[in-house]
Amino acid sequence: MGISSDSNPLSGKEFQSLNCKTLECPVEVPATGVARVRLKPTCHDIRMSWPKIETIKSKRLHLEPLSVDHAPEMLEVLADASLYEYTGGEAPSLEQLQRRYAAQTVRHSENQLQGWFNWVVRPINGGVPMGFVQATLERKASEMVASIAWVISPIHQGHGVASEATKAMALW
Repeated sequence: MGISSDSNPLSGKEFQSLNCKTLECPVEVPATGVARVRLKPTCHDIRMSWPKIETIKSKRLHLEPLSVDHAPEMLEVLADASLYEYTGGEAPSLEQLQRRYAAQTVRHSENQLQGWFNWVVRPINGGVPMGFVQATLERKASEMVASIAWVISPIHQGHGVASEATKAMALW
């Protein structure tokens, strides 16, 4: 996804203007992290062809497209019980995480009405994962809605990692 030349995500504007690569539909991403898209009349009658996920780099971070191979090293990131304090649940086992990642790396729902974009976040110079960011794009009536989420290890929280990673993802 690309940002239009007349929109700077760091300018403090309420919305960033994005364009769908395959359908050239205007997208608005509010600062709250939920995007709403008004589809062109011809767009809502066809299935989405989702773009291939790519590696993303920001000033301090390297976002790698999620793969099942990330499961063993993400176990430590997801092991901290404080991550589940408000959302519920518990840390996944290796087998659970491998199954989850296998499903997510398909990159879209069976009917292709949802696109799934997931990245593992690392420091730009390499090292262990710090967490992950994800965006799910879904068609709802005449709109495309993006749900953006992130999980950052508690040891890396409070340093702007989630903000920088989600901005980099939105600029993609």
